[in-house]
Amino acid sequence: MSLFRALNDDILIYLLPHISPLDARQLAMTCRTAYAYAMPRFLSEVKLGSRIPACYGDIPSMITRFCKFMLSDIARWGPCLKALDLTALLVNSFSFAMSLATVLSYAFRLERLYLSPCEELFRAAPLLLDAVASLPRISDLTLAQAGSLTFGCMSRLTSRPTRICITSSSVSMGSSQSTLDILQHLPMSVADLRIQLDCIPECESIRAGTTGVWRSIRTLELTGPISDLSTLSQAFPNVSHLRLVRYKDALTTKMDLNESQASSCWTRIDRADIIATGMNAVPWIPIRRLHCFQLNQGWHSFLQAASPVALTCYDHDVLSTCALDCVKGLHGVKFLQYMIMYARDASQREQEFEVFLITKLSSLANIPLVGVALNFGTEPFTTSSCDKWFASLVGKILPHIVYVGLPSPHGRSWTYKDDCTIFVCQWYLIERNEGGCISAVAQLSADEGRRVHLALLEVTIE
Repeated sequence: MSLFRALNDDILIYLLPHISPLDARQLAMTCRTAYAYAMPRFLSEVKLGSRIPACYGDIPSMITRFCKFMLSDIARWGPCLKALDLTALLVNSFSFAMSLATVLSYAFRLERLYLSPCEELFRAAPLLLDAVASLPRISDLTLAQAGSLTFGCMSRLTSRPTRICITSSSVSMGSSQSTLDILQHLPMSVADLRIQLDCIPECESIRAGTTGVWRSIRTLELTGPISDLSTLSQAFPNVSHLRLVRYKDALTTKMDLNESQASSCWTRIDRADIIATGMNAVPWIPIRRLHCFQLNQGWHSFLQAASPVALTCYDHDVLSTCALDCVKGLHGVKFLQYMIMYARDASQREQEFEVFLITKLSSLANIPLVGVALNFGTEPFTTSSCDKWFASLVGKILPHIVYVGLPSPHGRSWTYKDDCTIFVCQWYLIERNEGGCISAVAQLSADEGRRVHLALLEVTIE
């Protein structure tokens, strides 16, 4: 193949990591020379199985074939693995577990591992547990459907992961285990901890001096019924990004933070994502960047205590603007991301958007907003609706506004970056004269808009 003869090895080694694994697979099928160069890239990121029930297929057969290929020349292919995502849910037989253990024992360059259901896999092949514990370079580790064997594996890790995600259930954990079992085995190198359980018991014994203090952890995510955040804050005193995701309705009175408990909780959080219906699980402390679902008037006192600078919130439709009503008294907000989740057909959505701007957004005129990103419905508008007229209207309603993001005519309504929801917008710059009147409205390019959006998310109080 002329391409591979024309380019030396150094250039090829530099270029191949920039193509996707799927493209590398296609390239590897073209000729023997391409196969030798492209297969390491193809095997560097491997995903086996699916987390979507409808896409499960014959997972044991798929994993068995993968292991058979890898073991055909394990000394050559094993070190190629850098990321492995293996999901074997609803599988009756784990006959492939021993072969997988052998593959992992040669994967000394593996950095990212997702394994599910790990407890059943470790029970089927104890050597697999040893292989995972012996991996030397793991930085990002997710162990789903964890239990006692999994927690024991964490305490034996040779590597020093910076991110660990543990997902479990009462079935896999056992009735005698709790969040405490996870923390007792947590490596001190972890900076990003995600605990996703269907039952998080009261954590009375998780206190400084009892189970330890993890000062390295900056990101903490708790999914499930959450109890006693003031106690958890003693174990994780330096958290700057807090995510609370609660799927259950059962709450305990321990979750109410009185004045003395609040003083022992975190003093400030840089980022918080609150995906919950109850307020008694939320720490009432200053939060610079706040992302909330299902805001209503019951959140008023919390929002006043949080005093966010950047706020993301949602309403269900134009007739229910509870979230926007909660923003009225927040005079410290500099950037607002606001979405109405549901709207009808496109033409009616655009008419409702205009009415919304005139009637609802005017209630925020007294807030010194620098930027606002608005989205209306789950589908983008037509190009004609995303024009300077709407941006100019927002500028007239909000006298302090500088940047306006409106629904983009292209792409999705929102995307995610670093666990943060970012609305996909067409951005406009509002220019004003000395009297504060709008002198010009400039449409920003896509790159300029992205830079402005990210800068607004990082905005701080002057």
